[in-house]
Amino acid sequence: HKSIDVTVALTCASLDSSDKTSAFAPVTATANRFVEEAKKCGSRIAKPVILRQSYRFLNPELAYLAQEFPKEPHTLCDFAAEHVTAASCEDIYDELDYAAAHISLLVQDRGYRFRDIAVIARDLGRYLVPLQTVFSRYDIPFFTDLRADIQVYPLVSGLLCALDAVRSNFDSEYLLALSKQCITGISDIEAGMLENYCYIWSISGNEWTHEFVNHPDGMEQSLTDEQANRLAFINAVREKLIAPLIRLKKRQFAAAVFNYLTDCSAVQNLIESAKDMPEEEQKQFLDTGAQVWDAIISLLDAFGGALNGVSMPLIRLIDLFRMSISTADIGSLPQTLDQVIVGTADRIRPNAPKAVFVIGLNEGEFPRWSAPSGIFSASERNVLSDHGIDLLRTPERAALFEKYYVYFALTQASEKLWLTCPLKDTAGNGLTPSSVFRQAEEMIG
Repeated sequence: HKSIDVTVALTCASLDSSDKTSAFAPVTATANRFVEEAKKCGSRIAKPVILRQSYRFLNPELAYLAQEFPKEPHTLCDFAAEHVTAASCEDIYDELDYAAAHISLLVQDRGYRFRDIAVIARDLGRYLVPLQTVFSRYDIPFFTDLRADIQVYPLVSGLLCALDAVRSNFDSEYLLALSKQCITGISDIEAGMLENYCYIWSISGNEWTHEFVNHPDGMEQSLTDEQANRLAFINAVREKLIAPLIRLKKRQFAAAVFNYLTDCSAVQNLIESAKDMPEEEQKQFLDTGAQVWDAIISLLDAFGGALNGVSMPLIRLIDLFRMSISTADIGSLPQTLDQVIVGTADRIRPNAPKAVFVIGLNEGEFPRWSAPSGIFSASERNVLSDHGIDLLRTPERAALFEKYYVYFALTQASEKLWLTCPLKDTAGNGLTPSSVFRQAEEMIG
């Protein structure tokens, strides 16, 4: 798409990239990359507009913290910082109790709405169970954008079962597991009858593709009418299970997977399986299902485009698809408008909160100590960067991003800010306040 003008808003003081250690260094680098790309396209670049006046902070100590925290050395606040509080707590439960009590006070006595409040951590992993427990006790509704592994969702687990069945050339173990997945539309009774027949006659492999003719009870005598009807019923279930899989083997991979989902009426079967759920649970289940469906379709589009015309064994394609699925995740959707927003500093995007609780300010946790990841070492990443291949997440740049996440978390509140750190984890192991917590505590006195 083409536009006459493009405006980009970024959090940095200027386009000067000489300070390589500033919290804004990654943002400045991004701004300069925009400029470079615009020059390559022959576009005119307007003089940068630097917005120096802050209008969002309603209390001077918040404006002071936003202005002075990134600077080194730091200056001390020379007035009473009544609206910024730093508190160390005994453990994680005590920390969340402290936050929940103040949230309740803000809502009940100060006229705040829950949506005016945000809780920001660096990693929510250690807070999930305590958060549910403590906030439920205080009747505080909250939303957290946790990313969920889509492999556990029935649409994906059923599809992976189907691919395993094809890959194994119709091994009974995978087929029987597939028959119990709700995407097939096979009931528990039907799956049980099919499984019983398979164990009696040791059905496997290509036997699944042919009509079952043996006695359903494992006897040799002739069939009664009831037994003949039961055998016909089992064959109908077999056909319902196996027919879409046979077609799955014979098509181009991305199209084959999509057609399998439509052939077995996966979406309709999922909706049908949710009918007996409580209304709220059903809505969440189906909303998640819509996100999972979109993720699968996007992945199949990528497969269809990237592998168009590429010849590859089906087993290899299934492996690639499984690996791709394992990297995909989805977020949950808010269930009500008036909720406390809880999230991680690298992902949360609160809508102008009045009060913010920055929790978990422990050494190594917030800011997080960078750990090596990926297949390239730090030196290899630097070599690639020198040759114009920028992988972004070098250890040095990761440390700068952590600085920025800290600044982001500290500057979201417009009225009140709380900084907290637990001194013990849930197992009773000692924790140390981070340099950020000590620095902020020193600055506000």
